[in-house]
Amino acid sequence: MKRLPIVIYFIFGFAIVGLISSLIRRPSSFLLSIFVAVLIGFVIYFILTSFLDRQRGGSSDEMRKYRRAVKRSQQKYRNPGDRIVNNRTVKKQTIKRRRPRRRVNHLTVIEGKKSSNSNDKKNRASH
Repeated sequence: MKRLPIVIYFIFGFAIVGLISSLIRRPSSFLLSIFVAVLIGFVIYFILTSFLDRQRGGSSDEMRKYRRAVKRSQQKYRNPGDRIVNNRTVKKQTIKRRRPRRRVNHLTVIEGKKSSNSNDKKNRASH
């Protein structure tokens, strides 16, 4: 891990001492200056993000249509194995997948004598 030069540690130390002293002397002005700094930071962030978004063309109608067309094309020409799915679908697919049934060799069917009397059909418990 790279170590920072000792000058940087002194700068951080002086900054912490300055913050603590301004907090002790004038807490209201300290909080106001922190609030203003955070507000200016948010304004600069939103201005830069909107400016960069316009340069990329992210909010234009044409770009939305292009992205929709790309999505449709990918859905049409993708391989079945390359499918992008969300976690719920993946869980359902893994639950639904079962091993193919194997034929059990140690079980056999013994065919017995079957009678075709109508009396036997009447005496069954299912009727």
